[in-house]
Amino acid sequence: MKSLCLIMVVVLSGCTHTNYTQLSLAERLVGIWHYSDRGTSHHDRKTCLFKESGKIECDVEQSGFANGFGDAHFHKTTGSWRIHVTQLTVIEAPTYAPDKVHRWTVNVDKLTQNQMILSNERAYREVWQKVTD
Repeated sequence: MKSLCLIMVVVLSGCTHTNYTQLSLAERLVGIWHYSDRGTSHHDRKTCLFKESGKIECDVEQSGFANGFGDAHFHKTTGSWRIHVTQLTVIEAPTYAPDKVHRWTVNVDKLTQNQMILSNERAYREVWQKVTD
């Protein structure tokens, strides 16, 4: 009898499993994503939580350096996001200056379980990594 109950639980749990590729682009975007851009005189990092509600919260670190000297700026942003076909639009503002709203729209070129590639009309590309537990 115990084994029959165990078999039923295993079978029924498989019925609710959704294939990742069947999820909409918006559903796949929900979660924590990290972006890093390193150049000869800068290192910028951004970690964003895309919520199901369409809200976004980001931690941003911008570092600049030259001749052995540098500075870093840390701040948070909050705002909203939405997907239309394959375009991602984010409207955000730094929490220290909520009136400085920034809007950006990019194409979602690729979105897998652990990588997102964004681009704009000027061929600028960003590769984001999904943060997993």
